[in-house]
Amino acid sequence: MDKEEKKILFRDLLTEKDIAAIGDLVRSTGVFNPCEMEMAEELARETYAKGPEISGYHFILAEMDHRIVGYACFGPITCSENRYDLYWIVIQNDRHRSGIGKGLLAKSEQRIAELGGVKVYVETSSLSNYEAPRLFYLRQGYQQEAILKDYYREGDDKVIFRKNLSGENKAHRK
Repeated sequence: MDKEEKKILFRDLLTEKDIAAIGDLVRSTGVFNPCEMEMAEELARETYAKGPEISGYHFILAEMDHRIVGYACFGPITCSENRYDLYWIVIQNDRHRSGIGKGLLAKSEQRIAELGGVKVYVETSSLSNYEAPRLFYLRQGYQQEAILKDYYREGDDKVIFRKNLSGENKAHRK
């Protein structure tokens, strides 16, 4: 990293400008399909308009030099008790392996715990271009819970990971 580069700032308040910035960031990765790209921007739009408590979506944004370089989006799982889905962690392509993803995940987990969450679930694709995210979650203490065959399309399975925020994945005690 360039010595002149500013440090990463994390925030959880969305501004109207963030909606387009999130859309641009997701499109720039070259990983997501058109439906996913549209959904990312729509979740930001809905959260900006209604707030996280009503929309059910919470955001953590990573900024460098007043520019969004990554974000995470998570929310409570409907009809569950203190369970949360981590929907998105997206990092600017040239910022991978810079600590932004770890920071976003840590801040998300911290906020989920503050909201009363005890378990976090993450889903991702089984395709080869999603290998790095799958390894990332494993390195961050997530356990692979399930694989749903051909979930997204033929040959593209859904891989589900889980992390216990209380007890950090220790065996359940009765």
